[in-house]
Amino acid sequence: MKFVMNRDKVIASTMGLSLAFEKNIPMDVPTYMIREVMAAGGVAQEDMTDDEVLATTSTEPVDPAAREAALFAVFEKLTLRNQREDFTAGGAPHNAVLTKELGWPIHAKERDVAFAKFRAGQTD
Repeated sequence: MKFVMNRDKVIASTMGLSLAFEKNIPMDVPTYMIREVMAAGGVAQEDMTDDEVLATTSTEPVDPAAREAALFAVFEKLTLRNQREDFTAGGAPHNAVLTKELGWPIHAKERDVAFAKFRAGQTD
């Protein structure tokens, strides 16, 4: 049976086995460890809704060039849409808006670096 944790966590069994869960990555759990995994917050994948299952299958690109290209496309869309609630007081796009548009989470530091490059490319 597969279980999912909402954060990285290692579960150590009283039988000597330990399982290292990665956030939102389904993992097979032996039947004798199911109670311990559930007690630690594990959710059976079969008990999850369709939206929750989709959230565990990330489409987040690993290649830095692909990440940047996806970010630039969203930056362009948000800039053209020009909605005040899409941007922070400093002028950068809100992370929540970017996460919704991209389909994967982004850190503020990565956003800031990419947005600075995007803005510099617009002024050239």
